[in-house]
Amino acid sequence: MKEIKAILFDCDGTLVDTEEISAAATVAAVKPYGIETTIDAVNQEFIGIHLIDILETLNKRHSVNIEMDPFLSIYTPHMVKYVPEHIRILPDTVDYICSLKERGYKLTVGSNGVHAAIESELRVVGLCDFFDIILTADDVPNPKPAPDMYLEGMKACGINDPESCLVVEDSVTGIKAAIAGGFIPIGYTGLNPDPKGLAIKLKEAGASQVISRLQDLDFLLK
Repeated sequence: MKEIKAILFDCDGTLVDTEEISAAATVAAVKPYGIETTIDAVNQEFIGIHLIDILETLNKRHSVNIEMDPFLSIYTPHMVKYVPEHIRILPDTVDYICSLKERGYKLTVGSNGVHAAIESELRVVGLCDFFDIILTADDVPNPKPAPDMYLEGMKACGINDPESCLVVEDSVTGIKAAIAGGFIPIGYTGLNPDPKGLAIKLKEAGASQVISRLQDLDFLLK
């Protein structure tokens, strides 16, 4: 393996856990259209999936026409309001990300979430300033499983070799994006309620390794 120069992180489910908040925001945003669903149902089906694809699925399933702007007018304020109260982050995450920065690694975030919400999440937990760039589906032509946000993030760091970059992901969609871009795909299970089950899915999707602690990245950096 080549010397690692950059580590590109997913956000939700990897750096922080806001899956419950995001699912609750989705439930609230589709309710005006007569769609009654639950947080568990949304999480089970749509973790890692871009909102455009979620809406497309729900529109077909329920024969409705939910457009993105009205959806976001409910979803985004919900996220920004409840993130400070309900976001979860493992106790040593900030210190570890700080240590990576101090050791000279380039760091990026690539998320299928809404930019305003992702930046709010990272700022609330004190992570925002460690990253060279934060990219979401709002910032690139195609969301994951396309590799766009990771390719753009790598280039923003002045790197042109995906084989020298780790991509850390907790979703099958994200692992597919990493593989599509030629990056080294690392699965992460540390924030998931079913780490063993997720590890199997990530391995099957093509993760070269699966870790349960972010600190285990150090074994790949030496």
